[in-house]
Amino acid sequence: RLAPAEQALLQALFHAYARLALEVEFRSGYSGARTFLALPIRPDGRADAYTIAKLGEAGSIRQEYDNYRTYVEHTLPPVTARIQDRPVVVEGTGNRRQGTGSGKSKIQNLKSKIPLAGLRYTFIGEPGQRPVSLRQALLAEPDPALLEKLFRTFGPNWWMQRRPYTFRLAQEYDRKLPSHYTLEPAAGKGVLFDGRVGPEEVGWQVGDVVTLRHFRVVERKADGQLSLRGETQSGQPPLRLRWLSPADPEGATARVVATRDSLLKEWTAEFDKSVFDCHGLPEPLAALPGLLNETVSGTQSTIHGDLNLENILVGPGGLVWLIDFANTRDGHTLFDFAHLAAEIIAHVLVLPPVSAEGYVPLLLEEEGGLLLRTLREIAGRCLFNSDRPREFDLALALSCLGALKHSNLDAAARWRLYIAAGWAIQF
Repeated sequence: RLAPAEQALLQALFHAYARLALEVEFRSGYSGARTFLALPIRPDGRADAYTIAKLGEAGSIRQEYDNYRTYVEHTLPPVTARIQDRPVVVEGTGNRRQGTGSGKSKIQNLKSKIPLAGLRYTFIGEPGQRPVSLRQALLAEPDPALLEKLFRTFGPNWWMQRRPYTFRLAQEYDRKLPSHYTLEPAAGKGVLFDGRVGPEEVGWQVGDVVTLRHFRVVERKADGQLSLRGETQSGQPPLRLRWLSPADPEGATARVVATRDSLLKEWTAEFDKSVFDCHGLPEPLAALPGLLNETVSGTQSTIHGDLNLENILVGPGGLVWLIDFANTRDGHTLFDFAHLAAEIIAHVLVLPPVSAEGYVPLLLEEEGGLLLRTLREIAGRCLFNSDRPREFDLALALSCLGALKHSNLDAAARWRLYIAAGWAIQF
């Protein structure tokens, strides 16, 4: 089903054609974008080559195109998907539903005008053989060779171009965790909340009323909510807020409805924490502040930045390629591998029901464990010091904790991620 704005965008994106057949919709990770395998058909009835069309919020799509031009265009292997043209933008409008993300405050309807944009990627494949996401491929057959092929294809120009990089984990991995605060509009006047300070310099609690200053909008969500960011402080990650309104946040009065800590505790409240004592594992939430403050000697390379299972496509013959470069940047080389490992734990490592105690030894056993071992071995080739794999373990722990925020996870997936975070911290 297409919203009117999505239909208008596809008509603009394929304006030279008489018809467009949407044959497959891929899941699009967590951004709310939609990605289709499309067959454009000329006025005379002849079909052109298949293409992949991606639709999403205009700012994110523009960022994807800019990142592609900066980091990706000249580093791709010869046979892979490429962006064909500049983004096409249309104005979107419709009723959106707004919530806090914590599930505890009322949901209200609001009308929002959200610009949408679209990109076309070239399609890699053979007639009659459709690509599948890496998630679909691994669920059908958990073949670690696909992970090896991904590394061989993109590694030489991306992850193996390593430069020494010493950093606090918060600088790279704070962005994976939930926003520092979730706020909704409030009446009256609040205490100044200045985006020019770092996360460690404020300590708001649920219910506090503040006035927002010096935050900029970095993303407009599909439900009309905004992601805000403060100014980056030296050695600290910027403050990140979820603003439950489409209105301009500058100077607005807001009430804190959730903090990072309250959300993480809410998502893990029903877990039996005694399992960590049974296996001698650190309890992840208690360890989180210390993890973010730890300094790592690693390397920096071009990274995808959102290497989830839906952004990796598998075609005929096991050909592997990437889409969605909205978060591509220069960053910690192991960032992508840790992110992908957390994805596999959440969405592929669906093991027979076992007790919490029984899950820990299964992390590196069975077919799912083979995938994790393969990723760990691949990451080992990119370590700053091959004798110190803790560089990857710390990245994996924070990636697992960050993945808890995704709304498409059930309780079992969150439990797997939480145990995996504790398992990784121990090393």
